[in-house]
Amino acid sequence: VDAYVISGSVVDPQSAPVADASLWLSQDRAVRTSKADAQGRFSFDDVLVGPMELVGRKDGFALGGLLGNVIGDADVYVVLGTPDSIRLRIIDGESKPIDGARVRNLVVSDSFNVSVEDLVAFGFPPIRSEEDGKLVIDSLPKGSYASFSIAHRSFAEITLPTFPVGQELDLQLPYGVKVRGRVTNDAGQGVERARAARERHALDRLLL
Repeated sequence: VDAYVISGSVVDPQSAPVADASLWLSQDRAVRTSKADAQGRFSFDDVLVGPMELVGRKDGFALGGLLGNVIGDADVYVVLGTPDSIRLRIIDGESKPIDGARVRNLVVSDSFNVSVEDLVAFGFPPIRSEEDGKLVIDSLPKGSYASFSIAHRSFAEITLPTFPVGQELDLQLPYGVKVRGRVTNDAGQGVERARAARERHALDRLLL
């Protein structure tokens, strides 16, 4: 099996190195981690051919990352800029706050993807609503926009297609039902780490 080295530098918008940033590389929902050194350098060995997601994070900076298709060794830059946030209040159909709603996935300016539900087990901070329904998606690049999915065990998952960073909104989750199933290949064998999703946009659920 062909495997390659994906290395690079974590930098700020002025191209200065950012030391000790955390990095996550995902392929087919399999996650690996690395840490930038004092010069902002990092490396992942034995990366397989195919799509990958790369995310970088450090306190005091915005998230950075990239999407790519691995076809050989590569040296890349991950830029961590000025942080901002999206502030939500998650509510039910009676405008009561919902505790424990979580961000499953986050896409920043169509530039990179953060599979939050996969990365949390590897040290990425969870993003959940509190008792008053408040949920803050922080460390987003200032002036950007984001798409995100919100899930809860008692409500239907919804996806907000795009929303400006720095804004606030009330987001209403509809009640849902539990659906169980099995993902298989053509031979009827189970497919590991498969993700099943039902698309549902949230534009009609916004209470601005």
